[in-house]
Amino acid sequence: MRPWSRPSPSDRVVSIFGKYLKATGHEADPERLLLDHLGWDSAEDGEIGNLVKIVLVASDFKPEITTTVLWLNDQGLDIRCVRLIPYKVGEQLLLDVQQVIPLPETADYMVRLREKKDEERKLAGLRQQNRDFTKFTITNSMGIYPGLAKRRAIQHVVRELISQGIHPDSI
Repeated sequence: MRPWSRPSPSDRVVSIFGKYLKATGHEADPERLLLDHLGWDSAEDGEIGNLVKIVLVASDFKPEITTTVLWLNDQGLDIRCVRLIPYKVGEQLLLDVQQVIPLPETADYMVRLREKKDEERKLAGLRQQNRDFTKFTITNSMGIYPGLAKRRAIQHVVRELISQGIHPDSI
């Protein structure tokens, strides 16, 4: 057993939520409240902390923020920008809530696009893993060339054939 172990994300969430409940005068069990909220019977039913979702809330968003959020979403994060505008009508306070990023009309499209890009990244990673790094040694009339990648090895072979009078079209 390790002398010190880091608490899991779910343990930290329960601890923080428990402190909040105590500070606000509630005596409820923080773990049970969280499990009920998530629809889980026990903590083993799911895992907290794997998917990061961020919601930014403001009365307005500068272009620097929206551009950054769009770029971060393109990198695989899930960030939403929600604009809140309060209005006072008589004695009532009304709140206009508008999702700015992603636009509600494009949310499904953005999710599909993100999934497609994630799949492309996975495939690119697999292609990189499957690259052939075989090294070749070429011996010809000009010398010995050890440790050549395929491209360089072929180049030396073609040069040698051309130097022996063989036309490139017949190679």
